Amino acid sequence: MEFIKNAKFISAAPEWNETVPKFRKCFSLSEKPKKAEIQISALGVYVAEINGERIGDFIMAPGWTEYSKRLLFQSYDITDKIKCNNTLTVGVGGG
Repeated sequence: MEFIKNAKFISAAPEWNETVPKFRKCFSLSEKPKKAEIQISALGVYVAEINGERIGDFIMAPGWTEYSKRLLFQSYDITDKIKCNNTLTVGVGGG
C-alpha cells in the first residue's frame, strides 16, 4: 500500500454555490513526455478529463472510505492523452 503524505488539496471558494464544482488547469509542454501519470482523489466523488477525454473508467471514484481515517486515490497512465497544449478538468461531487 502506498501512502502520499505531501499532497496539496484544492477546494472551491466558500461562496461557490454550484452542486458540482469543476476545477480546470491548462498547461503546455514543449515536447511530448515519455510517460505521464496522474494521481487523483477527492473528499467525495470525482470525474476527471484531460483534453475532453475521460480519465479512467472508475464509477464514483475514489470509492467510499472513512475520510477522517484514510483517503483512497487512483493512479492513471495518461501518456497517450497528453498533447502540447492540455486542459485537465475535474468535477467533484459530495460522497
